[in-house]
Order: sequence, then structure tokens, then C-alpha cells
Amino acid sequence: MLPWIGAALTVVALGGIAWGVSELAGDDSSKDGVQIDTTDAVDVGGPVPERTRRWDAVPDVRVQGNQLVDASGTPLYLSGVNRAGTEYACVQGWGIFDGAAGPDFAATIASWGANTVRVSLNEDCWLDRNGVRGGLGGEAYRAAIAAWVADLHNAGIVTVISLHWNSIGDQPATLQREMAGADHSLDFWRSVAGRFRDAPGVMYEVFSEPHDIDWDCWQFGCDVGGGRTASMQELVDAVRSSGSTQPIILSGIDYAADLTEWEARLPNDPAGQLVAGFHVYDFSHCATKSCWDATLAPIAERHPIMTVELGESACDGKFVESYIDWAEAHSVSWVAWTFNAWSTCSGDIALIKDETGAPTPLGEVIQRRLRS
Repeated sequence: MLPWIGAALTVVALGGIAWGVSELAGDDSSKDGVQIDTTDAVDVGGPVPERTRRWDAVPDVRVQGNQLVDASGTPLYLSGVNRAGTEYACVQGWGIFDGAAGPDFAATIASWGANTVRVSLNEDCWLDRNGVRGGLGGEAYRAAIAAWVADLHNAGIVTVISLHWNSIGDQPATLQREMAGADHSLDFWRSVAGRFRDAPGVMYEVFSEPHDIDWDCWQFGCDVGGGRTASMQELVDAVRSSGSTQPIILSGIDYAADLTEWEARLPNDPAGQLVAGFHVYDFSHCATKSCWDATLAPIAERHPIMTVELGESACDGKFVESYIDWAEAHSVSWVAWTFNAWSTCSGDIALIKDETGAPTPLGEVIQRRLRS
């Protein structure tokens, strides 16, 4: 069932971009608000109160040529942050969110100038597999994620929904495997895309960081890690089988840092809504302007590119500044890692010191670039 109702009421300028009015009417099974199960004193980041889903200021993101555009065809430049936790807390048995979630925290993120947030999911928690602790998996997890996405949208923030921790074969989803699995990841995407089928302002990253596989495996699937991986074509087909037509982000190999064969290996998408997914850090495979010019720039001439993770270990902001300068010059969108209060930055690459949103030194750079 789709937990969405309501219509957009206003046009809001956020992060220097004026979002167009979008409207979303739920089907007959839609409901206004959700409640999650908090039995056994499980910490789920606080109960999700019932509230109206409004879609003020959230564009219906589409692919048009090499650009992301709104419903009227106006180009969109997406920039924002990751918010980690929903990929690991549930399977570790202590919560759904790692820190705050809800309307107030969505407003905190928006106050930085972010117009995009990436929400990373856990396959087992969504599908309620492999003994996820009661109250943290299945509909409790799905409803909490749906409520968080609604809170982000109500704050004017586009959401990238990403499969981050997953299963291969019968192994539990306790980490990020080499690639999405053929056994359960397709069911995951049929369900996720069905849930958000009519929601504006949603994009899907079908697998976060393919790694330790080659391009043949990316394109066709292969046997790895005790099971069979899904091909990118199968993942696209799973999303489209739900009736969802939102953009699909396909991230490259080598932890999404290698896009060298991305165009040559593209699956067919009947909706024509594919986006290249790229992750970059100062320690990544492709972390220099010469590599971006050689690898990314030709793709950006023909397809939108979404930099779904951007960060650095140095924490002084020099690397992220250099990449953002390059990305803005080539209309490449970006989402910084990560809006979590994990440390002062070093090691964890945290952008905030605490849940009030006070920035770390690296966060100060990201905040300034978002507001500009």
C-alpha cells in the first residue's frame, strides 16, 4: 500500500533552486500517516507520529537528454548530503535510525541549503528476512522509511533511495556485498518501487557500490560470494515492473568509482530514465581532475551524472572543493558523505558534530557550497 496523500501547495526556493509545484494523489489504499511498532522498548529513533504528507516544493525529477529536469523541463541541479544509519541499525538490532529523524531534523538538513538527501536501505530489514529483530523489520521498517522520506519531501528535499546492505544467497544482509543479489534484491526493488511509485522527488540507486566484480558481471550477473548476483538489466526491470517511472541511478564498479564502460554496458530502460552513479573520495580510484575529464566529462555530455557519495579523509575541504568546482562546471549533481554525528571528521568523514547540525570543519565547507 502507498502511504502518500496530499498535494503541493506552494513554490519554494531552496539552495538557490526554485522547485516547481508537483501534485500527488494516492490510490484508494493510501493512508494519512503511519505508526511504527515500539514493543519491547526497541529504540527505533522515536515513534513516527501520524501526519499529513504534503509535497510542497518537491519537483517531479526526470531525465531529459543529459540533464535532470522538473515536470516543466526546467533543469535541476541537485546537491545535498547522505544520512546513514537505515542500512545498518535495524540488522544490528538496536534501532532503525542512527540519530534523529523526523520533520525537525529534515528542516535542519534543509537549513544547510541541501535539496537532496540519500537514504540507504537494508534488504533484509525491508523484506523482513533472516531474523531481523521484531519491531525493526518488515512493515515497521517500511513505514518508518516512508515517513522519513515524507518528512524530507515536506522540507523540499529530493530523496535518493539506495540499496546499501544486501544478501547474496542465504547470507544475512550485515554488510555491503559485491553486488545486488539475484535471490532477494529483485524482490526488494519490486517492493520499494511499488511503495514509492507515485511519489515525486524520488530517485533509485539500485546498488550502492558494486565492487570486486568486472563489467561483465555488472551487465549480465555472475556467481560471487556464495550466490548469484543480479544483472543491471534485471534490477532495472524489477523497478519498472512496479509501474514506477522515476529515474534509476546505475553506479559503476570499483565502489562506484569506475565508469569507464558504463555507456557501453547500459541496460535498456523503457522509461528512458537512467542516470550514471559515481562515488568519489580523495582516496578513490578516480580522484583527479584528469580522470574526471577523461571518464566523466564524455558521459556528462550525453547522460546525467549523480555523485551519490562525495567526501575526503583529509577533512580540510580542499578535495571536495576541487570536485564541486569541476562538478558544477559540468552540471554534475553531488551528495556529500555524511550528515551523521560520528566524529570531528577524521576516519568517519562526518559533516556534523552533533544532532543540532553543528558542522565539522569539513561540514563547514559543504554547508557553504550548498548555500551558494
